Amino acid sequence: MCCLKNLVWYGLVPLLVLANSGLRAQHYHQPFSQQEQLRLEREMTKPGLGYFTSVKPYRVSALKPLFSPDSILSVRAPKGRFARTWVGRKLFSEHLVQVYTPNFSLEVDPAFDFSVGRVFGDRNTWFNTRGVQLRGNLGKTISFGSEFYENQADLPDYVAGFADSAKIVPGMGRTKSFKESAYDFAFANGYVRYQPKSFIGFELGHGRHFIGDGYRSLLLSDAGFNYPYLKIETEVWKFKYVNIFAEFQDITPSMAGDNLNFKKYGTFHYLTFTPTDGLEIGLFEAVMWSGTDSTGTNRGFDFNYINPIIFYRPVEFGLGSPDNVLLGLNLRWSFLRHHQIYGQIVLDEFNLGYVLGDPEKGWRANKQAAQIGYKYFDVFGLKGLHGQAEFNYVRPYTYSHYRVNSNYGHFNQPLAHPLGANFWELMGRLEYTNGRWHASGRLSYARTGLDTAGVNFGRNVFTQDVDHFQEFNNSVGQGLTTDLFFGELVVSYLVNPAYNFRVELGVMHRTQTNEQWTVHRPWVWFGLRTRLPNRYFDWL
Repeated sequence: MCCLKNLVWYGLVPLLVLANSGLRAQHYHQPFSQQEQLRLEREMTKPGLGYFTSVKPYRVSALKPLFSPDSILSVRAPKGRFARTWVGRKLFSEHLVQVYTPNFSLEVDPAFDFSVGRVFGDRNTWFNTRGVQLRGNLGKTISFGSEFYENQADLPDYVAGFADSAKIVPGMGRTKSFKESAYDFAFANGYVRYQPKSFIGFELGHGRHFIGDGYRSLLLSDAGFNYPYLKIETEVWKFKYVNIFAEFQDITPSMAGDNLNFKKYGTFHYLTFTPTDGLEIGLFEAVMWSGTDSTGTNRGFDFNYINPIIFYRPVEFGLGSPDNVLLGLNLRWSFLRHHQIYGQIVLDEFNLGYVLGDPEKGWRANKQAAQIGYKYFDVFGLKGLHGQAEFNYVRPYTYSHYRVNSNYGHFNQPLAHPLGANFWELMGRLEYTNGRWHASGRLSYARTGLDTAGVNFGRNVFTQDVDHFQEFNNSVGQGLTTDLFFGELVVSYLVNPAYNFRVELGVMHRTQTNEQWTVHRPWVWFGLRTRLPNRYFDWL
């Protein structure tokens, strides 16, 4: 007991005394949340700041010189007597555990989603997510972060159908059955970052990334499952250069019962440049390759691709390798203080003659994708009202490859847009924040072509592109042409901004229509939630 008292007195008390002292480093992540992203970008794209917005998640130490993310996302703390107590502060304004000293900091928060709902005409739904989030710093140069969640959920029917066929919950990984119709699944990520200088940082972790300025990304998105990675970020003058080296898995074999996962690897280069205020231009390249060669021999990580400054397309040609290479362009132009235009172009394979229709149009290997979008901050001068519109277009067979284990996917989900390929999508959203109240509405309409009778019409990136429907005259929506509509309205009340603890009420309407079936599904839910990784159920 004496030792315990000494530990508390000489260990815990000094930490609490120093809890309000300033931090020397905050190189950990600002959580990437679609609910908060437009509010952050409103500040990041103000004239004269010159911040690179297209690489997410952001680093807090890079945002702090421009503005405080906490001040943008926070609200005034309640002034009542209870709110000033320890319990009141933890409930309304503070992290559950927060330790701040000159050489060490730690923030620990609960993470949960306790919600219930009803899909009319089908079933009741519920989510039971419990977990913990933490982040902190060691000295001036090392930062870390981690999250872990245990989940049980009874999912909407269209999400459950995907989980049954793919053996994963979208973005959350493998599942097992729970009770009669529910699912049990876990989710964890983490990273350690070393930032020796302000212009360069090294990060080793297990997580996911997002490159782009849209709601979706056609380059690299966070819609899929986590993966191990090494990331190097370099910022010099008006340039930012990002290298990501990652390991992915094809889980199809283990679904067949042999408990094996095929490994594959990817390297990504992204060079972005801000030549003038408000304009950002990014060049992207990626290569994916199988962990085994055509004879089944283990190939492992190909160190020809570890050079952080070469362009992979010339190297890939020089090696005569069978690897899958993508090239991309990302653009953003912020103008007139409140407006932004952004877009992306992806070239998986490209033949100009065939694109121009010589000898025929619609060659199956002309695999390209494009995005165009617009954002309007403080719509009509109303502070806190932000809008966004976006159009995505992906040709059939894009992201797929003639080697099934070199496609642009991981854990049964694409690495870019969750719809895969062979679709176009139009999306618009509007959100408004006033104090602790937040309301958002989103509409999307997509047309895609589903595979039928075992024929590959080009949507599934995990199918070999050599098994194509036809050599020419391929067009977006071919196959079982299916129209997909989502409408969503969510209203929430913020309880604690430190970890985005909120009370939320939402309604979503989904309609899927083709010549074989029409399904209408309204879904209403109510719950208590904190800040969790983005969850995308609006594409199934």
